[in-house]
Amino acid sequence: MVADDTEMKELVRSLTDYDSSILTDSELESLLVLSKDEFWADTDTSARFYTGNKQADQALFWLLCLFSKIKVGELDAPAFEIAEIQVDEASNPEEISRWLKNYRKYRDNAVTGSKAGIGQISRSDRTYQFDN
Repeated sequence: MVADDTEMKELVRSLTDYDSSILTDSELESLLVLSKDEFWADTDTSARFYTGNKQADQALFWLLCLFSKIKVGELDAPAFEIAEIQVDEASNPEEISRWLKNYRKYRDNAVTGSKAGIGQISRSDRTYQFDN
C-alpha cells in the first residue's frame, strides 16, 4: 500500500481531496500521530506500520481519513469509542459508520493476522443433481 508517513498522508489527501488549504501539513501530521496512538491503544499492540502488515496500514489509513473528516468539519463526530477517545453522537451516522466500519475491519484483521476477503463457503445441508 504505502511505504512511509509521507505516502500515507498523500493517499489520505488523495481520497479526501483535502489540500493544504483545507487541512494543513502540520494538522495532518498531528492527526497521523493521533491515529497511530489510537490504533495502538485500541489494539493493545505495538504493531509497526509500513513493514508488510497491510491490515495495520489499511486500519491506519481509514482511521486517519475519519479523523481528517472530523477535523475539517465535514463529518460530525459519531458516538463511538476508540481506546481512550469517546465521542458523542453525529448528525450523519451512515457516513461515519462507513469510515469507522472500514477502520474496525482492518484493525481486527491486523490484530488476528487474518486477511481481508471472502472466506470459503461450505453447505453440507444441500444435495444437487445434474441430469444434463
